[in-house]
Amino acid sequence: MHIIQVRQKFPIDGGVEYHIHCLSRRLIEQGHRVSVFTSDRDLDWKASYGRGPQTLDGIEVRRFAAPVKVFRTLLIPSLLPSLLRDTQGQVIHAHGFFYPSTDMAALASLLGKRPLVYTPHLQPYSVYTEKGERWARAVYESTVGRFAFKVAKRVIAVSEFTKNYMVNQLGVDEGKITVIPPSGVEQNGLGPPPTGSFRDTLGLNDHRVALFVGHISPRKGLKHLVRAMPAVLQAIGKVKFVVIGPDRGEKAALVELAARLGTSESLIFTGHLNHGTVMDAYPTADVFVLPSEYEAFGIVLLEAMAAGRPVIASRVGGTTDIVQDGQTGLLVDGKDPGQLAQAIIRLLRDREEAAKLGERAREYVIGKYSWDSLVERTLQVYREALNGL
Repeated sequence: MHIIQVRQKFPIDGGVEYHIHCLSRRLIEQGHRVSVFTSDRDLDWKASYGRGPQTLDGIEVRRFAAPVKVFRTLLIPSLLPSLLRDTQGQVIHAHGFFYPSTDMAALASLLGKRPLVYTPHLQPYSVYTEKGERWARAVYESTVGRFAFKVAKRVIAVSEFTKNYMVNQLGVDEGKITVIPPSGVEQNGLGPPPTGSFRDTLGLNDHRVALFVGHISPRKGLKHLVRAMPAVLQAIGKVKFVVIGPDRGEKAALVELAARLGTSESLIFTGHLNHGTVMDAYPTADVFVLPSEYEAFGIVLLEAMAAGRPVIASRVGGTTDIVQDGQTGLLVDGKDPGQLAQAIIRLLRDREEAAKLGERAREYVIGKYSWDSLVERTLQVYREALNGL
């Protein structure tokens, strides 16, 4: 089978891109052909990755010019004609909601009479804080955004929460939807702990470590974590809060907030790190914290749990699909710095409970979220789309 994956950007710097990369590699290992149609830019519209055909880990990547950026979307004018000219792809798989690339994939599917599979990785408009973008997304949800759902033969929801939102808020036919998590883990988890190079590089020494991985943007709730820091530091003492991920416009405000609270020396921003380095970082953490105001799923939770780390997450969106409160982690109101602080203090003080949560979390995700299972379920969706089911 030849599958065309469509995504507006494809440097592997976020959960969706990592999902596409891992899924595509495994499909290729099974003898399928995969092409990724994308832009030549990153989301900040700064880095250029060249145009034309490229290869990444055996994946065919075709890049097209994105001359315009509006909010978080890249306009790729040549994407539609390129999809229509392609005669080899059997299934078009579009990723992302509110992106012109998805709407072009849907139109190409309709005009070219090839089945569309759609994974929106949906984030409701209400989670966005910028008024202009929030208004634009609200309008899109009720108008143009429904086009791809109507064209798609099959729709993949990354969690039960996103499935329910699509059915109840967007009017998507429930019979089209299959719930498949966007990421899995290897059967042996993340392997043995690293030698300590990540801890040494950051100078963590004998400090306890609270780790966050993700974009530094308002919806990730990092301001609530920073506000929780004084209570944690007062109760525990030597703790470093390590934030791994690219800045999406909020880092300066967080640095200023930490300065006002007197916690600057305990807050470390690493910037974007490659995936291998992030995998090495997880086992160094005493606790992993995801205080997001919304998560469609939470791939980083799976990664931390597969490394045997105790996790604390906001009780929002798809996180409740992954974390069983009190069994495989702790769920809190992520907007409440007091609750965040209490949960972090609890796990840093009680090493036995933290270890048990980490062990149960590792067993749970390795048993439920294997890549072999996720790939086979996705292939079944492709087959159903091809057969018109």
